[in-house]
This record gives sequence, structure tokens and C-alpha cells, in this order.
Amino acid sequence: MSNGVKNTLSGIGRGAIALLALAVVLGAANVIIRTLRLRVDLTEAKLYTLSEGSRNLLGKLDQPVTLKLFFNSSNARVPSSLRTYAKQVEDLLTEYRIAGNGNIIIEKVDPKPDSDEEEWARKYGIAGAAVEVLGQPLYFGLVAVAGSTEAVMPALDPRLQQMLEFNISRMINQVTNPKKTVIGVISSLPVLGGGGSQMMPGMPMMQPPTPAWIAFQEIRKDADVRQLDNPEAGIDEDIDVLVVVHPKALSPLAQFAIDQHILRGGRALIFVDPISVADQEGGNASPYGMPSIDSDLSTLFKAWGIGYSPAQVLADYSAATPMQTPEGGIENNPVVVTYGQANLGKDNIMTAGLQTLRGAFAGVLQDKTSGKLKVTPLITASAQSGSVGAMVVRGGGRAVRESFAAVPEPQHLAIQVAGKFQTAFPEGRPAAAEGEEAPATNAAPLTAGESTVVIVSDVDILFDPICVESMRTIFGAVNRPLNDNLSFFANVIDTLSGGSDLISIRSRSGDNRPFTRVDKIEAKAINRWREEEAKLEASLREARQQLEQ
Repeated sequence: MSNGVKNTLSGIGRGAIALLALAVVLGAANVIIRTLRLRVDLTEAKLYTLSEGSRNLLGKLDQPVTLKLFFNSSNARVPSSLRTYAKQVEDLLTEYRIAGNGNIIIEKVDPKPDSDEEEWARKYGIAGAAVEVLGQPLYFGLVAVAGSTEAVMPALDPRLQQMLEFNISRMINQVTNPKKTVIGVISSLPVLGGGGSQMMPGMPMMQPPTPAWIAFQEIRKDADVRQLDNPEAGIDEDIDVLVVVHPKALSPLAQFAIDQHILRGGRALIFVDPISVADQEGGNASPYGMPSIDSDLSTLFKAWGIGYSPAQVLADYSAATPMQTPEGGIENNPVVVTYGQANLGKDNIMTAGLQTLRGAFAGVLQDKTSGKLKVTPLITASAQSGSVGAMVVRGGGRAVRESFAAVPEPQHLAIQVAGKFQTAFPEGRPAAAEGEEAPATNAAPLTAGESTVVIVSDVDILFDPICVESMRTIFGAVNRPLNDNLSFFANVIDTLSGGSDLISIRSRSGDNRPFTRVDKIEAKAINRWREEEAKLEASLREARQQLEQ
């Protein structure tokens, strides 16, 4: 055989070996790629990438947690949108399993009709939804189990996907930390719900019980919430956080109880309001004329150095919210304010990451502590804000415009006050009024103490119509947040009670993008319009005076 032929055969042999090696490599790569799950989150808000808060929570786990996903994957009648969302939920659960370092176990359950799996779904409280008439019920929920402790998300609705990671992490936290924060509530409004009324004992209810506000329904999932109907008798020392909502005409003894709670280190979250929409809609009318729908803690605020007047309402044309007028038109209402990130404390964990907050007929809070306490603004009005009288607001939009004048001093809707508080009752415990129950203690009252208090000058920031939208779905009624009001409330509760991991998850930014440039242009246009309106009205008054002469 010639050398040329030998070289040719040798080259072919080497080429065949190379091709064979390449085929082996490609085959192995194909196997690896098919078994490897490439997790790429293409959503702008990274809805399916675990936040630092979730990773911190998972890193602290010292026991296994089983997450059971109930979904009718074998039902061909399941809508494609739900099937797609179920896949996204599975992908997010995979992220939990990977980050859980062996402490997160994922079980996928297909509850077919008349099966043991369907029976378990019902036992857990996952109600089947009707996809079609006389069709198989659809189960789509999640259960977290750690030992003998369980937490259930009875329905996974795609319209609430923004809250998916938070809800899953909260379930894990609930089953691994069963000891709940104790929250005491003092309120003149039925924020925790109310009982129905009966014409006579034994007769059916004439009015059904009032449900708790959504804000309080949410914190009840993570805390032991107690209604304090008789604060004059004192506030129990096991109360971690005291929430005071719309304190109308609280007696000196009740304010003293709040004072002593704070001085012994108890935390407090206080909501006051010059005009409460919730109170007005509740029909709390006065038989002697104009109903009283304002609230204040004047004795405590004066002692702390917090400026607030229940006779003044915040007006901010830079944050005015479009509202329908009685005539059926749309008008930017400066006393119904919508604030974005520029108005929120970006360095405070309670507000960092929030997008929008809405308030209605809020009051104005000012720092008059002279440095004796540390005051941190949480929600601050714009430079084009001012205040108008509560009576003026009742006169409508034109009355507000005529009375409005911007002020140079910073005006706040929410503040955090921390440091060494001095008692608001230097003369000691006030005497009990007639019908009040005096505290059963002879201990000397406290005169000073370190604590933290958050004050919000708007009760309606928690009112359901302001912060949530109720929707009917195949899974029943769901409440979708209209803004970050509920997240702000929960963040404050978590911060005052010492928690932090859930805050960063709850406050993850959504798809809401503020149109800052457009807002500034609109604010300038509103100011020019107000000036022109004032000139026209002045000219009209002058013309009328000339006609009357």
C-alpha cells in the first residue's frame, strides 16, 4: 500500500474518532441539558426570584417544612391561563426547595374526583371551584406543614401573583414560629368587626355581623389581636404593640394607660384623623347637629411635642387624586392624596420599597419636640402642600381652592417618634370618671421611659374602600390591593414587634411606574389654572359690584 493511501486512511480514521468523540460529547450535553432546569426570571419585578428576606427566612430553618401544591394537572378542562400560572408557582416552589438546603420539601398533589387526594384537599380547607357547570371541581391551593402545625392558602389566584412570594414565605414563618406577637387594639370604629343585632333574644339576626377591616384580617394571620374595650383599667404587659385607631374623646384615664404602656417600653401605632370617611360612613351622627368625625390624643401629643390639629386638613396639589364630582365630572382633589416614592422615607424599613400610598382628608403632623425625641418622617407632603380648615373642606373643591395656601414648613402624614418619653401626667394617675374602672394596682406611675411610637394622621388609610378592591373569581371573593397601604400597616407592625424578614418581601416593587415628569407638568398646570380661576372670580365680583351700584 502506498504512503499516500496510508496517510489518507489514517486521516479518515482520526476524523472518525473525532466525530465519534464529538457525538459522545453532544449526547452527554443533550442529557445534561434535558435534566437541567434553566431558571430564568424575565419579569421586570423578578416575581419568581426569591428576595433576600425569603432567603434569610429559609436560612434560619431548623426543621423540615413540606409545601403541598394541590392542582388538578390531569384535568383537561383546566383553563390554559391557570395551567400556565400553576407552572409558574411550581417554578417558584423549586426556588424555595433549592434555597432551603434540604429543609423545604415540595409535594405536588393532583386531587382527582373521589380520590384520597381530593379528600385531603377538603380537609385542609381548599375548596373546589367550578370551572364549568356540572364539571369536575378545580382545586388550586397550597399547604405548609411543619410537625403538627399547618398553614393553608386555599386559593392561588393569578390576579394576586404580586403577593405570591410573600404569602408562601409567610406560611413558612407561621408553621415554624407558632408564637404570635400580641397586638392590642383601641378603636372607636369596628376595625375588628362587630356583632349583629337582634330584635329579641332567640330571634334571627336582623343585621349580620360586620367583618373586620381587611388590614386587620391580614395581621390576624400572623398575630394574636385583642380588642381592648376597657383601656381605663390598664393595658396588659403582654401587649407587644398597641394600635390606637380614631381615638374619639378618650378619657384622661385611658390616655394615662397608653402613656404608661409606652413608658414601660411598649410600642404603639396611633391613627388620628380630622375627617374620617370611615366614621362618616358608619353613620355616627350626633343628635345635636354636625357629627363629630375627628380624633385626637391632645394630652399625649402635647407632652411629646407633636404638632397636630383636628381642625386642619392636609391639602397637596402635587399629590391630588382624580375624583368624581357631585356633578359627574372628574376633578383632581387635593385633600385625597396619592403619594409615591419621593414622599416616602427611602431609608426606613417601614416605607422603603413601597410604591404608592393613598390618604383621604388627612391631618398634618409637625415636629415640635425641640430635639428631645428623635422624629423620623415616614410620609411627607410635597412643597406645594398646605392645610385648610376641616369646615372649609366640607364646602367642596372651590372652597378648598380659595382657602388654600402652600406653607414652607415640612408637613407629614406619618412619623416615627423614638427616644426617652416623659409622662404626660406629671401629677400622677388621673381620677376615674363616673362609670370608669380604675386600675387594680397601687404601683407608682412611671415618669419616663424609652420607646418607639408611630403616628399616622389618617385613619382612612386603613379603610377598605381606600386600599383594596373586592373581586369575584372562580375561587370566591378576593381582595386585591389598590396601593401599598396594607403593606405599610403590616410593615409598621412587624418593625415595632421586632420582625424584619417579611418586610423586604412584602415591599417588593411592582409594575407601577410613577410618571414624575408628567406629574410635575400637571402640578404647574393646576397652579396656573388656580391663578386664572382666582383672577376670573375677582373680575366677576368686581363686575357684580359695578352693576349693583
